Amino acid sequence: MKSAPYILLSSGSGRKLENVGGLEMIRPAAGAVWEAEGFPQKTLEYIRFKDSSGEWRLGGPSPRTPTVSFKINKQESLQIQTKLTSFGHLGFFAEQAQNWQKINEVCSQIQGKRGSCKVLNLFAYTGIASMAAAKAGAQVTHVDASKTTVAWAKDLAALNELGGAPIRWIVDDVSKFVARELRRGNSYDAVILDPPSFGRGTKSEIWKIESSLGELMDQIYALVKPSFGFVLLSAHSQGYTPRALENIQTQYLQKNKISDVNLLSSEMLIAAKDGKDLPSGACSWALNAQYKL
Repeated sequence: MKSAPYILLSSGSGRKLENVGGLEMIRPAAGAVWEAEGFPQKTLEYIRFKDSSGEWRLGGPSPRTPTVSFKINKQESLQIQTKLTSFGHLGFFAEQAQNWQKINEVCSQIQGKRGSCKVLNLFAYTGIASMAAAKAGAQVTHVDASKTTVAWAKDLAALNELGGAPIRWIVDDVSKFVARELRRGNSYDAVILDPPSFGRGTKSEIWKIESSLGELMDQIYALVKPSFGFVLLSAHSQGYTPRALENIQTQYLQKNKISDVNLLSSEMLIAAKDGKDLPSGACSWALNAQYKL
């Protein structure tokens, strides 16, 4: 299947112009607070309304859904068969591209030192992070509350020749699954989580990041092995800046008396062809000092 790299062409005035696997489109971009310098008129565009609903508007014939590629190391890329979803999403978040490369790198280091690497990916969406870890040889537990999204993730794994990889596909409420793993006595070398601002579990359990994240982080730091490899926390919610995420990580590291950990926190950016890189959330790595990025 033909694919092409993702390219952010330009952004501004709350929108971004993207080339997705060879298909140009315009989508909302809250972080693009500068003025746009002119976007093409007849282009596929996702319009978001005041009530947070939205729709795709065609600037020409009905488009194919392209396959886009992201490099995860010097030799390998992941292929993503996109979909034009009703939320304006495509199946990936380009600002995570550097994190996917780092996940692949650190999982390779853990695998090399320990002979195995168990990764828990929470709010795992279409599983790009799960596949980046699996490409390094990790055993991955992929958890998301959406049955449709997990099915999409399985399809993407097959597309990337990972259909037989050791990935457990779990449709479940994240908090309930983590609580059960603690009761079972299971542990992990690494945890990845990119929680939404608001969400619902498989039985309509309510997730609100401001009231739910603390308990989950407490559970995660009880779940990881004493000499864990990393905990990667990212967020797109207002107020959850790199420093805020680092403070959250610090709080639970101290509470669990975990030391020899480096905290690497940063704004997540999408590199742009026009030089105006687009801020799109924040992340914080709690990385065991024996591993390097």
